[in-house]
Amino acid sequence: ARILGLSDLINLEAIDFGLRAAGGGVQRAQPTCRRLGVPVEQIMRGLHDAAIVLIDMQSGADVGQRRYYGDRTVLEHQQSIIALAAELNWVIYDIVIDQEDAAAWGSAYALKDKPSYEKQAIVERQRRPSYAEGARIRTIGSLSHLFAGARVRHIPKPTHPAFVGTLFAEHLKADGVTTVIVMGYDANQCVKATVFGVPETTQDVAVREPTKEDIGEIEKLVARERISAQAATKRIVPSRPVTEPYEPGLLDRGMQVISSRCILASGYAPLDDEWAVLSGRR
Repeated sequence: ARILGLSDLINLEAIDFGLRAAGGGVQRAQPTCRRLGVPVEQIMRGLHDAAIVLIDMQSGADVGQRRYYGDRTVLEHQQSIIALAAELNWVIYDIVIDQEDAAAWGSAYALKDKPSYEKQAIVERQRRPSYAEGARIRTIGSLSHLFAGARVRHIPKPTHPAFVGTLFAEHLKADGVTTVIVMGYDANQCVKATVFGVPETTQDVAVREPTKEDIGEIEKLVARERISAQAATKRIVPSRPVTEPYEPGLLDRGMQVISSRCILASGYAPLDDEWAVLSGRR
């Protein structure tokens, strides 16, 4: 076996993330970081009320097949953890971007207004193994074939953060989970948003649909000024600023988060600063 160097050991080491400062407004949650000194698999058997959060490993792109840490790829490190989670009968939150399936259960806004019994029906369906197996968009087979033995919750989401437009929070509560092993793709986008929260954003939203007269004016503006139809629409149709509030992540919600560089797929890009010690810049 190859002797591992210092950089290998750092990349394979599990990191325990806690909450140092809560997020809010335009600021994401800020973590504390505790090095655990061993790979994730070596601490899993001693954890209680723990689960795997697997994010967006449905892509056909490079989701970890070619990036090595130590003598294994990101995907192979993830396979090892999934196999152990199944052996331990852990919960696996199998989260994928699937706008169509997510919309079938209500948009990010409609879910907030659904009565509790409708939400519970959605939660129960997402907890059936058959739901994950028959999903339109699924986690890649090299991981999902290892799910057998685990308690899988297949959660389709309409956009990047795992808490927006889903019932992920309800699943965590129902399962009594307090600690999560987080891995997936892309570490600097979907995974980051799920762990550290999503800053509030403000954008102009049209107050009504364009009328026939508006469409005529939009077409004239496009032809005259050679701008896009989207830009022309913004100038013709009245709009108002709408602010989406801060969306709490796992740390804000009181979860103990454990991860490691070797299970966070980001292509060949370095990790963003939010990942603190894992970014290599803190």
